[in-house]
Amino acid sequence: MSRWAMFLLLVVSWQGAVAQEFGTQWIYNPALDDTSQVWFRHTYVSRGRPVQAFVTVESTGFFDLFVNQRNVSMRVLIPYRRSFDNRPIAITYDISRFLQRDSNTIAVWYSPAWPHRNTRQLSVSYYGRLRNGTPFAFRAGEDWLCSKSNRWLTMAGGETIDGTRKCPKWNAADAPVVGWTNVAAVSLGDSAPITVQGADEEAEKVYKIRQQQSFDVVGDSVYYDFGKPFRGWIRVTLRGAKAGERISINGLTYICNGEIDEQACQKFTIAVHRRVLICGDSDFRREQIQKVEAIEIAPE
Repeated sequence: MSRWAMFLLLVVSWQGAVAQEFGTQWIYNPALDDTSQVWFRHTYVSRGRPVQAFVTVESTGFFDLFVNQRNVSMRVLIPYRRSFDNRPIAITYDISRFLQRDSNTIAVWYSPAWPHRNTRQLSVSYYGRLRNGTPFAFRAGEDWLCSKSNRWLTMAGGETIDGTRKCPKWNAADAPVVGWTNVAAVSLGDSAPITVQGADEEAEKVYKIRQQQSFDVVGDSVYYDFGKPFRGWIRVTLRGAKAGERISINGLTYICNGEIDEQACQKFTIAVHRRVLICGDSDFRREQIQKVEAIEIAPE
């Protein structure tokens, strides 16, 4: 059998294997809690740039997949799932166009589907073929690193962002190592079969961004009216806020980092908005708000 045929057989068998959970190795943050969103990453070294490669991510929550710091999908709230649904769902991505010559860093931003503990956070498979036709396959294990991100869910269905812990290079090969630890791994094979979704199947997508129609100042608070209700996110651009200042935005709490300009926006939660209340602690001033945008989201 040729190496190319072996590779095709590998891809078919690997993608088919995710349809059942038997033998799946899950990784999770050993400092497990109910609400934390977690960064995972690992750098794979190869002899030359792979000519074709895939990553299959299985999760019970939401995730964004990055290869060499690039988000592989334009979709949001991945995978598509209904409220309080933590079924294992697998999605396979062709990551060939994101690959580099000598090493490739695969990183995943994970969030629980809602506040609850689950050791089945992620299962990640990376496989493909090299230029000489040699197939390769890796499964995420205890050599992967993880860290709690600067975001977490709230019991009320919102999110909190700690801007003082922002780490733009969390998904890079040379990311900081302080605060990172090896993942814990567990093999579970006695649960329901995994659901397989296509990369674009039922995916949520940002389809419109618009600004408010009007606003009202009430004491130390500001109400922004977007006219008609929408399902999605609120994105707020701030300027001149103090480090540690806390701002509340319709269920999103943002802890400012003190940079000249900063933005606050949901990531793995979603709500219906129309009239948006923005308020804050004693350091908050309405003049700090530079722009408020509605990001409308819907399944494609």
